[in-house]
Amino acid sequence: MQLHATDRDEDKKLFYHLHATQDPSSLALFRIDSISGNVIVAQRLDFEKTAQHILIVFVKDQGAPGKRNYAKIIVNVHDHNDHHPEFTAKIIQSKVPESAAIGSKLAEVRAIDRDSGHNAEIQYSIITGNVGSVFEIDSTFGIITLADSLNINKIQEYMLQVKAVDLGKPPLSSQIPVHIIVTMSENDPPKFSANNLAIEIFENLSIGSFISQVTARSSSSIFFNIISGNINESFRINPSTGVIVINNNIDYEINKVFNLTIKGTNMAAESACQNIIIHILDANDNVPHFLQTEYVGVLSESADIGSYVLKLHDSANHHLTLQVADADVGINGMFEYHINDDFAKQFFKIDSTTGAIELLRPLDYETDSEYFFDVTVSDMGKPKLPSQYQKHM
Repeated sequence: MQLHATDRDEDKKLFYHLHATQDPSSLALFRIDSISGNVIVAQRLDFEKTAQHILIVFVKDQGAPGKRNYAKIIVNVHDHNDHHPEFTAKIIQSKVPESAAIGSKLAEVRAIDRDSGHNAEIQYSIITGNVGSVFEIDSTFGIITLADSLNINKIQEYMLQVKAVDLGKPPLSSQIPVHIIVTMSENDPPKFSANNLAIEIFENLSIGSFISQVTARSSSSIFFNIISGNINESFRINPSTGVIVINNNIDYEINKVFNLTIKGTNMAAESACQNIIIHILDANDNVPHFLQTEYVGVLSESADIGSYVLKLHDSANHHLTLQVADADVGINGMFEYHINDDFAKQFFKIDSTTGAIELLRPLDYETDSEYFFDVTVSDMGKPKLPSQYQKHM
C-alpha cells in the first residue's frame, strides 16, 4: 500500500509518518517510508491475535511553519491456515460391553483449531485399527459409535487411530489414539471360546490323562460341569479350570464316540453350554486268538507241489484255513501267520494272510505219515500281539 498526498504550494516535497495506532502493539508491526509513502509490514502479522489494525498517519511539507494533515488507515488481516487441529486429550480410552447395541455411543474426540473460517472447520475419520469396520465416527462431531456386533472371543480390544483435518488449503491434520476395550456385563452368560469341539484319543490312555480344556469368558468366576453324554463316568472336569481328564477305563470295542455337554455357570447364575465330541481310536489291546485249539488236515502223498492242505473228513475238499478272531479293528485286526517248526517249513508254507497251508515239496507216506507243528498268528498293530496253536496234519 502506498500513501499519496498533494500540496498546492510551489515546494511540493512531502514526508509521510506513522503517528499512532489504535492498538499499541500495532506500532511495531508497521512502518512507513517517509519519502515514498509505502506502508511496510515490519513483522509477521497474526490473524488470531489481531484481525484488524487501525493506523493514524500524517503527511507534512517543508514549509515554515510546516503544514501537516492526518489520515486513518484500516488494515484487515486475512486468516492463513497456519495452525494444526489440536486434540483436547492425548489419548481416549473407553470400555464397551460386548452386548452393546449397534449405534451405541462409545467415545467422543474433540479438536480445536486456532485458525478461523474454513481453516478452523474440522472433519474426523478413523484411519487405522477399525478391524471389521466395527466402529464409525461422525465426521463433524467426532462421536464414535458401534457399527457392528462385538465378539469378545475374537477381539478383546481395539486401538483406533483417529484423524482430525481442517478445511484449509493446504489442509492440516493431527491424530489421536482411541483405545476401546470390550467387556462383559455382570448379567451376561459365560461365553465359551468355541461352540463345538471335536477331538480324538486312544482307548488305552491311563486314568487321569489330559483330554482337553474348555475356556469361557465372564465378568465373574465360572463353575464347569458335565451335564450329559458322560457314559460310565468315563471323564471328569475340573470345575474351576475346565480341564477334562480320563476318569474310567475306555474301551473302543464298547464305546467308539462320546458326545459331552459342558455347562458353565457364573456367579450371577447365568449359564451357557458347549458340546465336545470325543472320538475313541482303537489301540492294539486285544490278542488275536484261534477259533480252535487244534487244526487237523489231510493231504495225499501224490499231491502236486503247490497243492493246499484239505480239511479232514470234508467231502467237498475245502482248503484247511486257520480261523482267527481279533476284537481290534483296522491294522490292529489284520493278521499274519508263521510256521514255527524249521522241519515243517521244508515241506509247507502258510499264506500269511489267509492261513491256508501250501505244499512245497513232494511227500512220502512211508517216511512221514504225520506232521505236527505250531503256527503263530500275530496282528499287525504296534506292538504286534501273537498267539500260538498246534497244527496236526
